[in-house]
Amino acid sequence: MSPLGLPGLIPHVLLSSKRMNTRLAFIFLINAVVMAGITSCGSMESNDQDSVDAASGGGGTDGSTPGANQVTLQTDDGVELIADLYTTGTTGNPGVILLHMIPPSNSKANFTTAFIEPLVARGFNVLNVNRRGAPGSGGVATDAYTGPNGKLDAKAAYDFLIAHQSATPSTAIAVVGASNGTTTTTDFSV
Repeated sequence: MSPLGLPGLIPHVLLSSKRMNTRLAFIFLINAVVMAGITSCGSMESNDQDSVDAASGGGGTDGSTPGANQVTLQTDDGVELIADLYTTGTTGNPGVILLHMIPPSNSKANFTTAFIEPLVARGFNVLNVNRRGAPGSGGVATDAYTGPNGKLDAKAAYDFLIAHQSATPSTAIAVVGASNGTTTTTDFSV
């Protein structure tokens, strides 16, 4: 049993990292940690009020999820994305980028505040991105998961976290995808 209660998962990921580049191995490890967090914090498909508020554009007065600042990202191909930014209030902390399931039927609301708040409490800056084609973001939904442009969403989020005043170090950012978001995560990392 691994420290997260997932039998054999963490040792397998660490063993596999010898054959992968470090960045990709770290992403797989973080995905394993996050999936363990989903188990303890509730399903990503939860129908709690935070999910309802975020999906409807409710929540904060700026349309963001409660506790977040809504920000705008620009991809290299000119698509404008919206995201919720949660910071720790200090500079130099590691970051986590969250990429939801397949748009347009899914959005950043897939990651509830019950999932995000423990990450922030543990010292992570979190950027929860609405991928291209998701509500509030520009672009075409199918471009998020077919062809080469989906990874540009992850790159825009990565570039944003590095440039933001929270000064997340470029070597300390994990990209986490849910379901089809893992395709974007993998495409970005290789």
